[in-house]
Amino acid sequence: MFLLKKILITTLLSCMLFAEVPAQALPFHAKAKIVGFTRVVRAGQLCSVTVQTEPGAFCQITVQKPNGRASRHPNLVEKRADAAGTVNWSWQMVEDAQAGERIITVKCIGADNDETTVQKKMKVI
Repeated sequence: MFLLKKILITTLLSCMLFAEVPAQALPFHAKAKIVGFTRVVRAGQLCSVTVQTEPGAFCQITVQKPNGRASRHPNLVEKRADAAGTVNWSWQMVEDAQAGERIITVKCIGADNDETTVQKKMKVI
């Protein structure tokens, strides 16, 4: 019983100690988050994706079509995050775009070569 209490107390203290560490004190890796994107778009309309990540991180975007192939739009290129860690892409959905779901995948690689991949779904109607 004593050993069980000791383990429980040690575990609780460890959780409390780590929970109190402020986020800015933790090492920052190229964590990426899609903070804005076009959820629903019609053929011919403009769509966009905005990512927040580490300043200077390199990010690439892929938009997968319903047939499984990646879109080859010239605006969907690798970009470097600005000083605020923001990356934006915008492109026009082609006029004859097939209705259905697109999977947006963004991969960012930071200065320490740590990599984060995030995905969202966009619907073409």
